[in-house]
Amino acid sequence: MEDFERCMAEVLAEVRADGAFLIGHGDIFLRDLRAYRERRLAAVGMRGVFPLWGQDTTALLHRFTRDGFRAVITCVEPVAAKLAGAELSSALLGADWPDGVDPCGEHGEYHSFVYDGPIFTHPVAFTRGPTIVRDGRHYTDLLPSPPSP
Repeated sequence: MEDFERCMAEVLAEVRADGAFLIGHGDIFLRDLRAYRERRLAAVGMRGVFPLWGQDTTALLHRFTRDGFRAVITCVEPVAAKLAGAELSSALLGADWPDGVDPCGEHGEYHSFVYDGPIFTHPVAFTRGPTIVRDGRHYTDLLPSPPSP
């Protein structure tokens, strides 16, 4: 963690020196994480922006899908192992969604890679590789592939 914090402070200081003073975060409701981020940013003269703060995570996932974003689940905790490598969408919230898993993975139950949506010029090209278990988590590799013509 010390290495991470040192590296982040260096990068943030460089970005700040280039004139940036706001950093956007996708945090939704974890107060301790937000406070941590705000302290780290303040140390280099920056401020955090949290546009999703306090929103309902089920509604956010529905909006994500409705707005045309596409993502793949790349890492999951054991409670959500069956989601590894799945396409993230509001359709997943049906009967197959594991109990206790936040729709946006706000507690770290899963991590995803957004590869397409209305803000993309073109989708990021990839293929799904194998899913492996490491340190109790299930990871689905994403392998680069050439873009479609």
